[in-house]
Amino acid sequence: MEGYFPEDFVSPADVKRKEKVIAKSKALGLPVSQKTGKQLKPFVKSGGKIFEGIAGIVGGIIFFILPTILSNMITASTSIPWITISINTGIFFFISIGGIISIVEGGMNLVRGIIGNQEPAIHQGILGVSIGLKIVNAIVFGWIALTPEIIPWPYWNEATQILTIATIAPDFYVMASGLVLLIAVIILLTMIEDIYNIAKLERYKL
Repeated sequence: MEGYFPEDFVSPADVKRKEKVIAKSKALGLPVSQKTGKQLKPFVKSGGKIFEGIAGIVGGIIFFILPTILSNMITASTSIPWITISINTGIFFFISIGGIISIVEGGMNLVRGIIGNQEPAIHQGILGVSIGLKIVNAIVFGWIALTPEIIPWPYWNEATQILTIATIAPDFYVMASGLVLLIAVIILLTMIEDIYNIAKLERYKL
């Protein structure tokens, strides 16, 4: 005896109606279930992600070139009258790494914003890469916490009206390390949201 599937009983009119809903939702940038044809709740705000992406890329570029700018200021080849730089150059490597991570994350946010509420599998892949980057970022902050002598801090001298950027005093090593470790922990905790979003996107693939 020949068997039948539920979709065998769907009328051509229902099929056309489903296709229209899918086409209309895609035109509006809204997610839609490929199985039921029903419009789903948006899982990403395109405008916000595009803004985050651009900001991340610009900020990352600034951080990436910042060590070069600071090096020039230290050697006095480029100087600003009201700023004095006296820091441990060991921090430059970490600043550059942070810039690269920010550029990559910004690029991924930009892609997510451009894609919008379509292609949930691509969003899941990007979130997976984001988790990896956050682990790297947390490791970077953890390493900085273990070497507090390279952490810079700005000091404003009212008498001379000069901003001095120098490494922190030994008396503040413990406090500085604690703050940096706190940042690393916060970064790791944000991974929970990414994991949740990856799982949530599964229903958008149905």
